[in-house]
Amino acid sequence: MRRRRHRRRRSAPRTGRPARRARRHDRPRRRQATRARTRRRAADGRAAAQSRAARRGEQPPLVFTGNPGTAKTTVAWLMGRLYRELGLLSSGHLAEVARPDLIGEYLGQTAPKTREVCERAIGGVLFIDEACNLVQTYGSGGADYGHEAVAELLVQMENHRDDLIVIAAGYPADMDRFLDANAGLRSRFCGTVEFADYTDEQLAAIFTAMTTQRGYRLAPELTAALPAVIAGLDRGSGFADGRSARGLLEQGIAAQTLRLAGPDVDLEFVDDAELTLLTLADLAPHG
Repeated sequence: MRRRRHRRRRSAPRTGRPARRARRHDRPRRRQATRARTRRRAADGRAAAQSRAARRGEQPPLVFTGNPGTAKTTVAWLMGRLYRELGLLSSGHLAEVARPDLIGEYLGQTAPKTREVCERAIGGVLFIDEACNLVQTYGSGGADYGHEAVAELLVQMENHRDDLIVIAAGYPADMDRFLDANAGLRSRFCGTVEFADYTDEQLAAIFTAMTTQRGYRLAPELTAALPAVIAGLDRGSGFADGRSARGLLEQGIAAQTLRLAGPDVDLEFVDDAELTLLTLADLAPHG
């Protein structure tokens, strides 16, 4: 009997040992899950803090480099709208300016003129097109006026850094000269966005989109030949990517108008579809 009681005392706790052993094995997993939750909460807290800091902080000025017609102005306009939706700008409007908008004709006029332009841009994006012209020498005193505009621009950028984005745009080589014109420019404009030229296929797509927006259609033979037509455009100093595609469309519409107004065409028998159709002949060079 004594031996049986001893066996009962030993056997009674056995049913609880697996549970305790399982809990001991689960402790590392529970600690790991707790650490993971803590890390997630800390990361969420850091992200929220960074978001609040970004809303209070300054908007960094940018440099856009690229040839004309590569959508630099369009991207600046879209940035203004995006930053407004994010709460980083109060209005998000675009103020596009160039050298004549910032530089006065006489000594003492440039700083107030530049200040007024910057104040109109507060809350949005100040887009300075061909910014390198600000430091270009144009006769006697021209360069001095340009440097005065740059100095005032730096002051306004600092004063309104929390509600103003300044974008300086121009050719890649010329923008280096602009940034080197003042010791404060390169340290201020810390980000550069390069806009590459469009390919022939991309320009063909832009041409097609513009055609549709204008209410015209392309004949099948023109659609097939459009990349080759665009490849034949003069890529000289007057070439301007997207603007050149728009110019080609204007040329085609003018040629179509002359074709339909010819003596061998009776407009009474021309249907509406023909009036909005551009053909390959409309884009052929005309002497």
